Amino acid sequence: MALFSLVIPTLRRSDTFRHALATALSQSFEDFEVVVQNNGQDAETEAIVRERNDPRIKHFSSPTILTITENWEAALGNASGEFIMFIGDDDGLLPDACEIARKIFDNSELDIVNWHPFCYYWPDYIHPAFRNRLVATVDYDPHVHVVSSDEQLKRLYNFSIDYSQMPMIYNSFVHRALVERIEKSVGRYFLGQSPDVTSGIINAAHSSRFAKVSRPLSITGLSGHSTGHNVFLSGRAHASSNRVERDLGPALFHPLLVPSISTNLELFIANEMLLLRDAALPQGRTIEVDFRQLIERMAANINNRPDYYQETLAAIRALATKHDVDLAGIAIRPPIARRQAPKCGATALGQRRIEFVIDGDYVGLANIADAVGLMTSLIPKVEDTAAAAIDQIDARTGYRPGETITFGSAGNGVSLLQGGWGEPEQWGTWSIASRARLRLPIDAGTWRPIHAVLKYRAFVVPGHDELTVTCRIGDHAVATWHCRLDFSGCQRIAIPSDTLLMNPVEMEFIISNPRSPAELGISSDGRLLGVGIESLELLSDAGVPR
Repeated sequence: MALFSLVIPTLRRSDTFRHALATALSQSFEDFEVVVQNNGQDAETEAIVRERNDPRIKHFSSPTILTITENWEAALGNASGEFIMFIGDDDGLLPDACEIARKIFDNSELDIVNWHPFCYYWPDYIHPAFRNRLVATVDYDPHVHVVSSDEQLKRLYNFSIDYSQMPMIYNSFVHRALVERIEKSVGRYFLGQSPDVTSGIINAAHSSRFAKVSRPLSITGLSGHSTGHNVFLSGRAHASSNRVERDLGPALFHPLLVPSISTNLELFIANEMLLLRDAALPQGRTIEVDFRQLIERMAANINNRPDYYQETLAAIRALATKHDVDLAGIAIRPPIARRQAPKCGATALGQRRIEFVIDGDYVGLANIADAVGLMTSLIPKVEDTAAAAIDQIDARTGYRPGETITFGSAGNGVSLLQGGWGEPEQWGTWSIASRARLRLPIDAGTWRPIHAVLKYRAFVVPGHDELTVTCRIGDHAVATWHCRLDFSGCQRIAIPSDTLLMNPVEMEFIISNPRSPAELGISSDGRLLGVGIESLELLSDAGVPR
């Protein structure tokens, strides 16, 4: 039995599969198998496997075409490794992926090693402006930190993070023991119409923690075949209804949503989340859903599919009515003619952290294997990443004056972030909506008035050179400040005594007109950035300077 199973489910995509397979077979760690699940018994796919004539490849096929979920379930049944990962047939695995994962598993007792992949747009991607672009954020100080599965689940269901930040088997190595626990509890591993999305949720629901490595181990490939993008990010009539039903199967509709799940990606993902929450999560686990934040996310991404702008706007209004959400405070962008493509170049995102947007035509890329080869030369080596310390993130039950709370990826305040925040970075966390909430537990012995000194930065740049932030606690607007170009600093926030009686303290940050770097032409980042919080220092009233 191999230590690693690298599983490639594929459906008549020999042109991209050939290169995805090449990246899987190029691992520096040799104890692995590659499971090819040939959906519908495609002859060209089988021919590529024969050409390779590699004993590490295990080829399986189904006589008829299965839905994605059923094909993935069949593929899983054919995997024998202790650690399992699924690779899309247009994706690529970096050559040291298994080696890094093995060392992290050896240095921890965790069942999941997770990362956020780089992204390569194949030359036949559905949107011409994106074709043959490689987008990669490289962290030159690689680190591994431990994430609370429960906190990540909560952040997903309040829509403060994207589903891709979950420990999916598509961007993680997953221990077989966890897979078997899920199968015993639920009856099978892959569920719903989108098995990559649901695997991230079910993995988190059945684990307590997982390791997240800041240096990606794979590259997501987006080609002309990509099912999700053809269905949810294409122009009208790009993907036929017959193909959608063939690939995804019949849809179930959750009654808390509105019937636009076939045209809007955010609603489709929310539908998967809600159906899974109700049917398959462990008993006794209560997970709240923030529908306002879902609407914020739909509004932020309304121009991701310009042809469907009016349908998305109607869905936003219907969902707001259904859940009594006031749209007055939600920024809805005006329509654009087409999606904005990422501009090529390098952008510093912090100390030793750079986003590259690379023109594949200029550097000679033609496929995902080429993209893997290029990124291998640009990223930290295996010994740097594998030797990175594993930082623990511990949730606290209460903070008292004299303590400092930090919001970086390994900070002690990550678990306090509620709706409206993005994925924590090394320095801190950006707000990604017009409202962002923080739940601050105060130690029960703290009775006197206290203050918090917030260290922050603001997303203000040429063309977007002013921002106003208001902090509310309960019924009190406790601080308002204005930010201009290149602004960072500290803001004192008084915590009213009466709110200490309703512990934890609920802090809400209201940001005027957040904008995304993508719409301003700065980078490919489509998040609506506003205020970035780095730390919060608690002071008693006596410790506050007059």
